[in-house]
Amino acid sequence: MAGRGQPKKFKDGQQLIDLWKQFCDQIRENGYIEAPTQTAFERWLKKEYQPVDVRTIYNALNEYFPNIKKDFERIRADVISEG
Repeated sequence: MAGRGQPKKFKDGQQLIDLWKQFCDQIRENGYIEAPTQTAFERWLKKEYQPVDVRTIYNALNEYFPNIKKDFERIRADVISEG
């Protein structure tokens, strides 16, 4: 299990999506000066939630909560197209 990230950082997939939405809302509010990337999300989580590394985000989306990946990507695409 070493090196697989820390799934316990997120209670469930819905919590991850809710945090992602908050991050994307902030991008909108700030005039789209930042792209909705997992690396930028990692920095935002460190300030607004708790430290989470990119590997944990990746594993949460692909291994632990794969059912939310389409929603995650749809929200990202919406922010990109709006900005």
